[in-house]
Amino acid sequence: MNDFPELIKEEIKHGKVDFLHVVNNPRYGIKTTELKIFYSNGERRLFVVRDFAYRVEVEEIFINTYQNRAARNAEICRLYNEKFLSQNFIANIFNLSQPSISLIINKGGNYNE
Repeated sequence: MNDFPELIKEEIKHGKVDFLHVVNNPRYGIKTTELKIFYSNGERRLFVVRDFAYRVEVEEIFINTYQNRAARNAEICRLYNEKFLSQNFIANIFNLSQPSISLIINKGGNYNE
């Protein structure tokens, strides 16, 4: 983890990595590391580290609140299409299977499993 940005190193020191997913993103040709970090106070934070080869960017991902399945599905589509998260990472966040995430995305959020 020596190549991880300092922010991520600090976050990992204060919490526990609950989920880690590394992918060479074929959609954009960049290496992406997605992390869900759990803290002793029950909080979870989501980070994405994108390695563009010439620079590394870190983004904290925030989940919008939702009250029903349709709003949850819309949030899943937002995370995939706007934040470029992998289906595996989204599945872990929402405690769903990757095939369910795929169906939700392919139907534009209009899927009720």
